[in-house]
Amino acid sequence: MEVTIRQVPAQPDIQEQQEAWLFHGTKYSVEVNPMKKVTIFVSLLLLLFLTACDARSNALDAQKEAQPQAEVSLPVDISGLPEGQCYRQMPYLNPIGISYPEGQCVWNDKVYSFSNVPAKLGVTDANGNSEALELPDAEFIYSVCETGDTLALLAGANPLFFAGTDDEQSAQASSDGGHAIYLYDETGHLTGSIPLAECSADAPYELDSNGTDYFVLFSDTVVRVGADGTELAKSGDIGGRLLQLVCADGAVFGRVEGDAIYQTEKIVRLNAQTLETETELSCDGLDIQGMGKAADGTLLLISGEYLLRPNFDAGTLTAILRWADNASTSVNNYRSVMETESGFFAWNSDVEVACFYEKLPDGETLEDPTVITLFAGAGSYEIELAAAGFQKLYPQYCIDITAAESDEQTELALTELGAGKGYDMYMLYDSQWTQMDDSVFFEDLTRWMEADSTKPLERIRPSVLQQMQKNGGIYRLPLTYTILTYAADPEQLSDSRPETVLQACEHGGEELYPFTFVTDYSSQMARRCAIDYVDAAQGTCNFECDSFYAQLALLRRQKAALDTLPKNLDVAATCDGLLYYYVILSADSIVYQPGRYLYPELKQYVYYAYPSDYAGGCQLNFSSMLSINTQSEQKAGAWAFLSYLLSESYQQSMNYLPVSDTVLQEQFAQLLAQEKITQKDIDTFYALVDYAQKPDYPTEPIEKIIQEEMAAYIDGAIDEETTAERIQSRAGLYLMEQKESFFLNGTESKETRR
Repeated sequence: MEVTIRQVPAQPDIQEQQEAWLFHGTKYSVEVNPMKKVTIFVSLLLLLFLTACDARSNALDAQKEAQPQAEVSLPVDISGLPEGQCYRQMPYLNPIGISYPEGQCVWNDKVYSFSNVPAKLGVTDANGNSEALELPDAEFIYSVCETGDTLALLAGANPLFFAGTDDEQSAQASSDGGHAIYLYDETGHLTGSIPLAECSADAPYELDSNGTDYFVLFSDTVVRVGADGTELAKSGDIGGRLLQLVCADGAVFGRVEGDAIYQTEKIVRLNAQTLETETELSCDGLDIQGMGKAADGTLLLISGEYLLRPNFDAGTLTAILRWADNASTSVNNYRSVMETESGFFAWNSDVEVACFYEKLPDGETLEDPTVITLFAGAGSYEIELAAAGFQKLYPQYCIDITAAESDEQTELALTELGAGKGYDMYMLYDSQWTQMDDSVFFEDLTRWMEADSTKPLERIRPSVLQQMQKNGGIYRLPLTYTILTYAADPEQLSDSRPETVLQACEHGGEELYPFTFVTDYSSQMARRCAIDYVDAAQGTCNFECDSFYAQLALLRRQKAALDTLPKNLDVAATCDGLLYYYVILSADSIVYQPGRYLYPELKQYVYYAYPSDYAGGCQLNFSSMLSINTQSEQKAGAWAFLSYLLSESYQQSMNYLPVSDTVLQEQFAQLLAQEKITQKDIDTFYALVDYAQKPDYPTEPIEKIIQEEMAAYIDGAIDEETTAERIQSRAGLYLMEQKESFFLNGTESKETRR
């Protein structure tokens, strides 16, 4: 591998170059048909452009011939690279609320990050603690850097084109040049600002400082700015689009784009006073992706393979770190790096974290990663992706996942667990937790959450946290949840008791039915009745009651309605049902509240509980949950993985409602800013969450009994009383048998929930 360093002579006066190929003072006055004006104008511009380009090309060629260039070819020196791993990779998570930062910098061993959608500025320390910093009164954040004793933030008016809050490209007519450098002290307080109105009306791109002056990048131009905001110097033609700006080694360095997007063609060194180009380094064959600063203030270059230390004066390029040797990650796209006394910070806005490469003592190497076994009875795809992300951040661990291929394999795994064997961790669907006492076989995660510096307990809504608890502890940890409910027009339905719904149908005529035809109400009814008419703690049930008879009558009326519909009818478009089954899956779900998405005219609809005489109504549902085996010897590593899954950055990637309420509130805030929802919508959602219930025992066996006996009733073979009697007999026998099993111990009594 070779590089070329070329000494570039001082450029002639820019004005002289312009005069060589630009037309000056010429006026054109042509009367034409208005429909042809645009064509003629464009043609004139094209003629001028081609003429100018040709003249400029000739001028530059003449300059190259008149000015001899000294070129030196150098190999990349890798002789000093140590063998094997000599650094420990440690992650710095992004601040809360910032998934993918637009820009970052390191100051006093803390990582500062910002985003624009939504606009946020935050800081993270080595322990993962983060906080948000005060934002200036500006529309858009462009860059952040440290000056030695302050943090500098470049912000101001929106650029001409930018990604809006709706992920679509937004545009403004022009920039007003309202940009400034905002200064922060070590405590994160905004202490002052430096206006940049005199520099350029164009939107800036990047900011850096040498401790005395500021240097602002405007696409293909660098401007030196004094402490009062005045322009002190401006670079000439650098020969391409600048991708990055770094102040180092008493100079200003720019990374210039090549033929491919973001490909680095060369590194230019500019005089820190005049901003004239002094030296160029060709990057052919180097794959240079970023730049940074060494501890002694000199320049560092980042390639996909190495961290490089160039010496422009000596004509050397030395590799000081091979990325692949020092991390179990394929990260090779760092954009920035900073050396400290103990290692290197490396970061990129395209990755979820900044990484610190801590230098190991001489002769010390990292041990093989600790293996943590996990049995996935639920779907394994997402947990495998999560494990890969975790291992990139924590290479000292390896998550070994066994995915169940059948229910029998899951049952065998739980049997082995009951025998004192098993995996370090388990991930199961709620329905797969069978007859076992959580407090015996699984860790109470409460103490781990209390000891965690990221404070996950404080980030979970109390009502959701309560649904996670059993026997006074948290043994199964969900990552997401959903809310299952119904909605109806309050003018048609005063409440959702089964008797009320049935009466409304009878008064509404033959065309009015209990439920929309898009609802499989039989399964939903079975699920709800397995909660409302069962007291698992006491091992009893009560299906022989008027309330359940009314439930059955609703079901038969619904079945009769479906039987009368034409076979070719689009039942999804039928709106005759009183109750709409609705599942709140994510923050976006409340944008399309019941009926609003398919039926925009139904905005008056409100949430209702399941038809029932019992308190509660809507249901909180956890999909899959994770636990730590009490017999595991890797509890610390297992909790590290769970803590990662609860982190703000990971929770922001969830497809369903994140269990971290701080993340959910951030999502609501974005929707609120986009005017897609109202504060009333948010308040209504949280009222549902706080009202929702979740059974803390397996309901599926009871559901199966209910559905089997309801089939004969729906067909008209038996009446309500007989159906209820059969369900009561079978369910009661099942509960009596299970009462003696320890999995029901500690289950809350029905009497406490009525």
